[in-house]
Amino acid sequence: NLQVRGKKSNISLLTDDYKVKLDLSNVREPGTHTLPLTPSIPSGVEMISMEPSTVTVTVEPRVSKSVTVSIGTKGEPAKDYRAGTPVLIDPRQVTVTLPESSMANLGQVKGNVELDGAKEKITEKRVKLTAYDKEGNAMEDAVIEPAAVAAEVPIEPAFVTLPLEIQYTGRLPEGFVLSKVDQKVKEVKLFGSKEALAGAETYVEATINLGEVRNSGTTVLTADLTPPEGFEKIEPSSVTVDVTAVSHGERVITGIPITLKGVASGLDAVITDPKTKTISLTL
Repeated sequence: NLQVRGKKSNISLLTDDYKVKLDLSNVREPGTHTLPLTPSIPSGVEMISMEPSTVTVTVEPRVSKSVTVSIGTKGEPAKDYRAGTPVLIDPRQVTVTLPESSMANLGQVKGNVELDGAKEKITEKRVKLTAYDKEGNAMEDAVIEPAAVAAEVPIEPAFVTLPLEIQYTGRLPEGFVLSKVDQKVKEVKLFGSKEALAGAETYVEATINLGEVRNSGTTVLTADLTPPEGFEKIEPSSVTVDVTAVSHGERVITGIPITLKGVASGLDAVITDPKTKTISLTL
């Protein structure tokens, strides 16, 4: 608290214009010291009193220690992607300087890389470091040299994309044939561990039951998809296929000529049966 006196025009109401300084330049040894405070007030203002006018300061040695840096992550990568283990590039160790009484409580020195929706490897050349005590609280008075390090975080998809192949079971009604199949989904995503993704097959099968077709025309059939063993999920979990069935006819084509090819040099070949040298086909 400062009590001052002066002309109304000289006395500023802004507290930032009034400062109190503590000069530690003459403190040469550790221990407890009682030191005077020096006020700084606007020009033309007279100080009447200051309370308190001295403070007690405890000074202790600062000590330094070499500490291995830890790298973590903040935030999340893009949807369906996952972050790998952060890798420290340089340097791996830093020097931490703290008051002697605080050094015993130093827990770790750590920096965090922001993931921020990443879909590919993050390389961060300046990751700011913070010293934490053993309870996980930041130690604001710690001096870290260097104050930042370089690190990278691998980002990889948590899925593998595979082509979807349609298999058929069941039979169409008598007199019908399969005319057209419209497969809406061509690919699926399998989600799983890194090891599971590495061992994934080259495609995924979906089974369509043609026995569900009752009439000619287009029928929408659904197949449920189940993730293979070792995988967590599959997207989509089901697919629809438009199956077009038509009634079939029959036609006989006659008089198709038979020709001979590949007769060896010096030989002749003659068709003796059928004598017409033609055949017929039933479609």
